[in-house]
Amino acid sequence: AGSGGSGRSESATLRFRVVDKNNSPVKGALVDFSVIPPSAVTLNISSATSDSDGVVVTTVSSKNIATAVVVKAIVNGKSITSQSDQLLVTTGVATAAGFDLSASKFNLNSALSGDSSTITVRIVDTNGNPVADGVPVVFTTDSGSVGSSSKGGCVTADGTCTVIYRVQDPRPIDGQPITVVASTQVGTGTPISKEIQLSAVDPSWIRLFSAADASGVEITELNLAGAAPVNGVCAKTFNYFVGTPGVLAAPSGTVVSMTGSVTGLTASITTGGTILDSRPSTIRSPLIFSVTASAASTDSPPCVANGPTINTYELLVKFTVGTISSTRPIVVKYRSL
Repeated sequence: AGSGGSGRSESATLRFRVVDKNNSPVKGALVDFSVIPPSAVTLNISSATSDSDGVVVTTVSSKNIATAVVVKAIVNGKSITSQSDQLLVTTGVATAAGFDLSASKFNLNSALSGDSSTITVRIVDTNGNPVADGVPVVFTTDSGSVGSSSKGGCVTADGTCTVIYRVQDPRPIDGQPITVVASTQVGTGTPISKEIQLSAVDPSWIRLFSAADASGVEITELNLAGAAPVNGVCAKTFNYFVGTPGVLAAPSGTVVSMTGSVTGLTASITTGGTILDSRPSTIRSPLIFSVTASAASTDSPPCVANGPTINTYELLVKFTVGTISSTRPIVVKYRSL
């Protein structure tokens, strides 16, 4: 009751025919109706009199539970009975608990107009059955665009429907997640809704930080002074995080690469070189890498423990999202003679 839907009805009309032993219609027979089980649906006509064709009609209306019922007919004062085939009551109204919202991609590229994510709504009733086809779902967002010009939202088929979220103006600033809200109404007119958060990050915002959350500070210097040199070569492993000052994740698929400003300075990424899509979007991604200063080039002197000279070079950290890149220099220091 209250769910309706395309191709669905909340009532059923049942027709029985009363005949004599010669299979001829009997007019004026009083027929009583009952429902098995008795409280599963509402029996609207409890008795009726057959017409000239021997036909009697009753109707039943669904309640708010999923069930299977039969309607029994008995000729009043006679032991003549029949019953209907099973009637199925399924597909209730949408429920807040059964309103699911997901995205194909959570972290998008703010610098790429049209970068997109497929937003999917799945809706079931209290019995876990998909709601009827044709349930309308409305979407709104505070940045970019969502839905289509023809419908704005979508209508369900087999309990599911999708829209496309696209990056465009207005774009969020750093630290501001994008909120997409989906909503519909249950049969009584009560609205239900759910929201999901995405992010749209410009590659120029991406940095290295000491922590995944807001406690992290930007990394601008790497010190190899604590590394024990071996044959003039010193190396050290660092565990940091990739994201924005506003604590947003880098766009999905961001590739991190590192190049030394001199040939004797190299870096190797062991974990996090390609940023995976993350949820929630308000967290930075881990990056583990090692930096090596060697005497392989005349550009850089050999590394010496507690050496009197501090050598300063730059490690160029490049963040690439598709065809868009941003490079951040980080100072690397180590000691030599």
